[in-house]
Amino acid sequence: MTIVNVPSAEKLNDLALALYFDAWERLYRIHESFLNFYPGKASSWPNEWKKYTEASSRDFETIINLVAQSAEIAMKSKLCSVSPFLLLLGQGLSFKRVDGELDFSELRTIDSVDLPGVVNAFCPEKLTDSFIQDFNKVRRLRNKSVHLGEASESIDPRYVVDVLVNFFHHLWGEGNFFSEWVRISSRDPHFLFDDGSGGDSRSRVLDSLDIILEIITKSQFKKITGVSKSKRRYYCFRCTAKGKSDYKDYFFEDSCKTAYLLDGEDQIYCFMCKGRFDIIREKCDDCGCPGDVISSPHIKCDFHCHSCGRDRE
Repeated sequence: MTIVNVPSAEKLNDLALALYFDAWERLYRIHESFLNFYPGKASSWPNEWKKYTEASSRDFETIINLVAQSAEIAMKSKLCSVSPFLLLLGQGLSFKRVDGELDFSELRTIDSVDLPGVVNAFCPEKLTDSFIQDFNKVRRLRNKSVHLGEASESIDPRYVVDVLVNFFHHLWGEGNFFSEWVRISSRDPHFLFDDGSGGDSRSRVLDSLDIILEIITKSQFKKITGVSKSKRRYYCFRCTAKGKSDYKDYFFEDSCKTAYLLDGEDQIYCFMCKGRFDIIREKCDDCGCPGDVISSPHIKCDFHCHSCGRDRE
């Protein structure tokens, strides 16, 4: 007997991330729809926001369901990186002698409630008690939603954001959030039919940055990027150029600044493309710009100000 279609850690991880960022995009659309009618910040419209989020309870449940499924698959990926057959633990399987092939997908795998314990028993990177508590709560909410048709309790939007941030931090670590979002988004079949005039997967993430940066706290931002939210950010000319479309140019939008100065170095680092770029510390020629971080002459946007995006004269 040969077991076929054994899962791979890489494919499971990418599926987990696809579900995870689908949850973020749903959360973004909830906020975007509200701000289309009530511009500014949601906190400026407390009564309207409360009514809107109560009416959006099913959407928040869907996000929680996606996060729960994503976390389960991410933990299975961690086990697969050690051995995919760890997924069969505790199932009391008895194999009869058969000729031919047995499909792994037809076998019963480990229950979701047992995943954190098995990960901590066999994987080098351990899950924290706080993550396990969060996962169990999310799993219970998901089970209520699946079995009852609703979670039967209100879900605070702030809790949803907190879960999304904490799950990424514990399952994928800090510093990869935006680069992974771009990578996963690039697989959208929409881009197969795009001639480039609509930008690339960076466009999707850059478009969401203003709202995403508004709804996450300083500590949450640090968890997913590894950078202080209050640290001054600069344009990454690779990302603004790649994301640029016939309909939108990301220069001159502060929310689209994704790079920051590396301490003690004449370089900036972009948390979206993870690129390092040499810079020159000279004052911008624009009289209204206080910036003094200028792109190096040997990159594509040479002698551009990373603060305002303008070309030096």
